[in-house]
Amino acid sequence: MLQAEVDAILDIIPQSGVVLEIGTFHGLTVSKWAIERPDVIFFSIDPLHRRGAGLKWYENRKPNMRLLTGTIDDLELLKARNIFDVVVVDGDHSHIACRNDLEKGLALIKPKCPFAVHDYAKGTLRRTTARAVIRAVDEFCNIHSYRIDNVIGTTAFLRACDES
Repeated sequence: MLQAEVDAILDIIPQSGVVLEIGTFHGLTVSKWAIERPDVIFFSIDPLHRRGAGLKWYENRKPNMRLLTGTIDDLELLKARNIFDVVVVDGDHSHIACRNDLEKGLALIKPKCPFAVHDYAKGTLRRTTARAVIRAVDEFCNIHSYRIDNVIGTTAFLRACDES
């Protein structure tokens, strides 16, 4: 993720609250946000299929970071609702998985709170990935009361339609 994207996501993270990051890899990006927002609890969820990903995450861990091993479907089993102030989607980049992350994230996020979706980009080298994410985001916005507020780098920022 580019520094401009990291900074733009930081701009939508409140000074206190709870943030969900879907897809964390080594936890480097979320650790940057955690340093800047010490009064925010950051939950990262990832199946950690990549070798050593969990160990690297713990190396980058800050006191306000929590790691959940699994997928957003596992969070749904907890029947959690409306607890997150921001959801950052950067997990499995297939159309179905990205759409699922957005749909399940909608139940987990507080009403009218923003989403940030990484790899929403036209003309990138990863065209198949980008097309799948673009399609998932566009479908989600068409069905729910969200719109793309801005795109910085390859990150789309989604806001509730009645929010300014």
